[in-house]
Amino acid sequence: MGLLAVSKQNDDMPEDNDLSSGYSVIWGNMVKFNNYDNALQYAYNREKRINKRETTLNEKLFYFWDEIEVFDHEDEYPQGLCFTEDYICISSYSGVHGELGKIKIFDKQTGEYVLALGLDEKSHLGGLAYDGRYLWVCNSSKMAMERLSYAFIKKMIQEHKGQLIDVRNLVDAYHVKNIPSCVTYYDGYLWVATHSIWSNATMIAYHYNEEGNHLNTLGAFWVPPKVQGMAFSEKGEVYLSTSYGRRNSSYIKKYVSVDVMSKSVDSYVERIELPPCSEEIVFEDNKLYVIFESAGKKYLEGTDGKGKSVAPLNRILVIETKKDPLYK
Repeated sequence: MGLLAVSKQNDDMPEDNDLSSGYSVIWGNMVKFNNYDNALQYAYNREKRINKRETTLNEKLFYFWDEIEVFDHEDEYPQGLCFTEDYICISSYSGVHGELGKIKIFDKQTGEYVLALGLDEKSHLGGLAYDGRYLWVCNSSKMAMERLSYAFIKKMIQEHKGQLIDVRNLVDAYHVKNIPSCVTYYDGYLWVATHSIWSNATMIAYHYNEEGNHLNTLGAFWVPPKVQGMAFSEKGEVYLSTSYGRRNSSYIKKYVSVDVMSKSVDSYVERIELPPCSEEIVFEDNKLYVIFESAGKKYLEGTDGKGKSVAPLNRILVIETKKDPLYK
């Protein structure tokens, strides 16, 4: 894939015991990318639950979005996920020194790859959000939310379909008060959360002030440790993706509201156990879409000396929530 630089002149568009239920009996790589079996066998090898607020993955209520090629190559690590009216957007950082981070864009109906946007090679690129006009991405190294016009992205798809475009000099950056790890858009606000391994962390709601061209702060809220992604239902319920470690379970946690969550991060009404390394999530049409980084090279092959992922997944996991008694 070649790198296409676009100038502004050409742009006429404005391991954790608390979370883990124990080691899986699955060791090594299993079948390299047998996503369904990896997820199902991992769920079956969990300890049985006695807490009514907890459950494991139900085989009748999940599947994988096989049309979406989450990984370009093994040494990259998906982080963010968001949907627009037309596209699925996935952010990732590279394990290769000096290589650009990316936002990869896929056709929402067909799953066809249509464009990649090259971003800061020095950042652990994080969450993605779409507000109807702009695509926002977390840049933790710069303590900023970066933004690209959706109209510009659509134009690039029309003119340079299938290419990788360097947009590092085209993003608008907005400083934020907390380290931006993951983000979602809901009710007119960008909800930006910080990932903390051991302690509760901060989530701040920001409103974009177009007249002043800056982000106004609504307020700060507490989130539990290990938050990697979040989403809101139409009713204002909060879903969190929490994970840390390639051998520890990930969890989806559901809260009645953001205020209830902030008062007590242990007040989740349900949580569902998933394989390790879940990242950002999307809630749409009574489905939860979950992305994982566990098939990245250092997890898949243990190249960093920290062991291998016990259940590598390289596709988007889709959980049907409408029929699931977990999500009443």
